Amino acid sequence: MALINLISWDLTLELLLHIGSAALLTFLGFFIAKYAAKGIDPLFTRHRIDPILCTFFKKVLFYAIFSLFIISALGCLGFSTASFVAVAGGFGLSLGFVFKDYFVNLGGGIMLHFIRPFSLGDLVKVSNEKGRVESINFFTTTLIAEDKTVVIIPNAKILSDAILKYPL
Repeated sequence: MALINLISWDLTLELLLHIGSAALLTFLGFFIAKYAAKGIDPLFTRHRIDPILCTFFKKVLFYAIFSLFIISALGCLGFSTASFVAVAGGFGLSLGFVFKDYFVNLGGGIMLHFIRPFSLGDLVKVSNEKGRVESINFFTTTLIAEDKTVVIIPNAKILSDAILKYPL
C-alpha cells in the first residue's frame, strides 16, 4: 500500500512539474514576445516607417515568438511537437492558397507604403479612376472622385496598372 502511494506521489509530482514548466514557458513567452514587439518601435521610428506598417510587423513578430513558446510548452506536456508543427504548416499552406488574392493585395499595400508612388491628398488616376487619395490601407486604396464618389481599388490592381499623378 505504501509503495502505491509513493509511486502515485512521484507521478503526481512529475505531472505538476511538467504543467508548471509549460505554464512558465507560456507566461515567459507572452512577455518576451510583447517586449520584442515593443522593442522594434525605435527601429521603425528611426527609419520613418509608416505607423500602419509598424503595427502590422509588431503583431507578426508577437505571434511568431509567442507561437514558438506555445509549441515548446506543448512539448513539456508530452505532446509530439513535430507532428503539431507539420499540421500547423499544412494548415498555413492551405490558408495561403485560400487567401492568395488577399495576400497579393497585402503585398501590394506593403509595396505602396515602401515605394510611395503617391501620398495622401494627391490627385491621381489609377485603373481608369481619377480622384484624391483618401487612404492607403494594406488591401485597398481609397480615392475620392471629383463628384465626391468613393472609389476603392485593390492594391494589386494599382501596382499592375499605370499611375498618373497630377500636379497639385
